Amino acid sequence: MSIRLSDALPSVGRVSGELFFDPLEPVPRVFAGAPAGQLVTQVYARDLSDPSVRPTYSLPQGADFAQFRLNTKNGRLYTRRPVKRRVNDTYELAVIAYGGGESRVQQISVLVSEKNIHPPKFTQTIYSVEVPVNAVAGTPLVRIRATDNDTVPYNRQLVYSITASDDTSRYLSLDSDSGQITLRRPPPPGLSALNVTVSARDLGSPAYRDVAGVQITFRTISEPEKLRTVPMSDTSVMVCWRRPRLGVVSGYLMKLTFEESTGGNITRLVRRHSEQLLEGPRLQPRPRFMTQRLWTVSSAACSGSVCGPGTCRRSGAAPGYNCYCPEGTFGQRCELRDPCFSRPCQNLGGF
Repeated sequence: MSIRLSDALPSVGRVSGELFFDPLEPVPRVFAGAPAGQLVTQVYARDLSDPSVRPTYSLPQGADFAQFRLNTKNGRLYTRRPVKRRVNDTYELAVIAYGGGESRVQQISVLVSEKNIHPPKFTQTIYSVEVPVNAVAGTPLVRIRATDNDTVPYNRQLVYSITASDDTSRYLSLDSDSGQITLRRPPPPGLSALNVTVSARDLGSPAYRDVAGVQITFRTISEPEKLRTVPMSDTSVMVCWRRPRLGVVSGYLMKLTFEESTGGNITRLVRRHSEQLLEGPRLQPRPRFMTQRLWTVSSAACSGSVCGPGTCRRSGAAPGYNCYCPEGTFGQRCELRDPCFSRPCQNLGGF
């Protein structure tokens, strides 16, 4: 059910000035059976010519005004009585904003909805990303994501927002629908990191939200380019790369991981080894990045006569070795014998 307000509003001064209401997004909702005191929505008005103006608000008589109460300072609208209308019914009311010597009226339709059950949940508590310090405006940084287990579409629909100081927010923009954070402008010299808080709010009633942190680090040195490895022998590997495109490098930190396997039951023992590679004489290594894993070497795959009578050669594929069997034997580890290899059958017999 709905009621028109055209004849219910009081006469107020409407000066064609700079006082305007922000659009109500999303549609105001209140769940069926909501108690008195349930938050419904919040209205915002502002004076475009004078940001220092702080409007006040009132709820004029007419239509369904008696069902609600309004905070005259912050514009928050609450239920005054329990909600007795059914899902998909509406309440119609108006809010008046006063400020800067003028007034504005906003009509509001409140939709009665299914009760919201589940809160949203971010997939991570902290989102961390590294960005080159020379990144340009429009560079995608990170996409935040939350999930909601409600089955009603509007109760699981999410809106993302960002909380940051003015100095921080000028560098970032957030798409409220997709959660994509983008660099709004290049970072100035000396800015090494940005830390902000993001929230995901569902559109249900009551509304729920979750928060997470975003850490953005601006790198002064980019990663090495065209990194590749070439096995040279059973005990050595050649590593090749090109210098980073961004920054002046004084040294590199290399991290190797060895995986060992013994016998038929593969037992992986991980040993870590790091070494610094200097680019020139008397340079002090100050690595700004780390290559986490360059290659894998199975250093003990052929120990313990794993191939029996055969020859063992190490391999980069599991289980880390290949067996080359002599005539008369076969199998992964040369453990099987060909019974006909010795020609035991006489007089043209067969086996």
